[in-house]
Amino acid sequence: MSNFLGEDGGTLFDYSYQLCCVFPLRAEEIPSDVLRQRELKWLEMLKSWDKWMAKKHKKVKERCQKGIPPSLRGRAWLYLTGGKAKKEQNRSKFEELKNHPGDPKWLDVIERDLHRQFPFHEMFASKGGLGQQDLLDVLKAYTVYRSEEGYCQAQAPIAALLLMHMPAEDAFWTLVQICEKYIPGYYSTGLEAIQLDGEILFSMLRRVSPVAHRHLKKQNVEPVLYMTEWFMCAFCRTLPWASVLRVWDMFLCEGVKILFKVGLVLLKYSLGTQEKLKGCHGLYETMELLRSINPQYTHEAFLVHEVRLQSVLSYSYSPNLLTFWILNPFLDCGSHSLSGVSDNGAKDLRKRHREGAPNSAASLEGVSRRSPLQVPSKDARC
Repeated sequence: MSNFLGEDGGTLFDYSYQLCCVFPLRAEEIPSDVLRQRELKWLEMLKSWDKWMAKKHKKVKERCQKGIPPSLRGRAWLYLTGGKAKKEQNRSKFEELKNHPGDPKWLDVIERDLHRQFPFHEMFASKGGLGQQDLLDVLKAYTVYRSEEGYCQAQAPIAALLLMHMPAEDAFWTLVQICEKYIPGYYSTGLEAIQLDGEILFSMLRRVSPVAHRHLKKQNVEPVLYMTEWFMCAFCRTLPWASVLRVWDMFLCEGVKILFKVGLVLLKYSLGTQEKLKGCHGLYETMELLRSINPQYTHEAFLVHEVRLQSVLSYSYSPNLLTFWILNPFLDCGSHSLSGVSDNGAKDLRKRHREGAPNSAASLEGVSRRSPLQVPSKDARC
């Protein structure tokens, strides 16, 4: 309990708020000896990956929350998503897809988007350079691989981020896994999945931050207006770079529930008090506030702390108080839990939203589609 209390003995809410003030705005600097120890631990895990996934996945999750060492991040992401297994099961497939002429309709759109992806990064700064060519190959290959789905512009920053950490073939199979296993339906025509998840996020916000929920509802700010880019780009166009990498370490380990948790943290701390809402008199002012979130709330140390805190806390709302209480891991968290995610729960939440059920999404219980810690079966094929 003492780990979650401030030095003055304040409440958990007080302590979380104080963190905004004490975290410096620069990226965390990890001592070289600590970083080296983490690298050795990750190297040991990667050598016996199947064993760790089968018997010690809780430890894998803890190490992802602490941050994957930069030197091993690309390899770890490939393993976490199951991209390595998918690649081995489909040898030479990427070369075949890359050499396919592709659909001119999609190629034209992709080529126009290449220069927009991290234009100040050395990989993508040169028109027609190796970085842009790899990005074109990966995105074109996906449109051939999933011709019924084609290309969505939000896939470009996802692919670009992956290419910063791994070769093109690895980036392609990791992208496939993200699209199919982590956020399925996000890039499909009609974007039904993202709209449903927006409604689920908004329903959760009612418990996490009633003030923010009431404000957004009063101003008729639809969830798709502020969360579409957050979720479809997995926050890679929203957060500072150091925070993006830490969020992705957790996202690729734990699944889409991390996107929900990050979204709730940003909404809660941006709109969660009457003081913060003084200048928000309409939709325009609210959207401006969410487009320029206070850097204190997006700093990696604060953000990761808040996301991890949600794994051991539950929120209960009464008319006058937002009460936090620590959960015994052996207790049934019920509908208030922000952890304990299951696949069937996600389907149930979406079904209820389609049917207009009044209590469609009270929690994160069941938000993730499929545990990303599961490696695809050996029989999986394209």
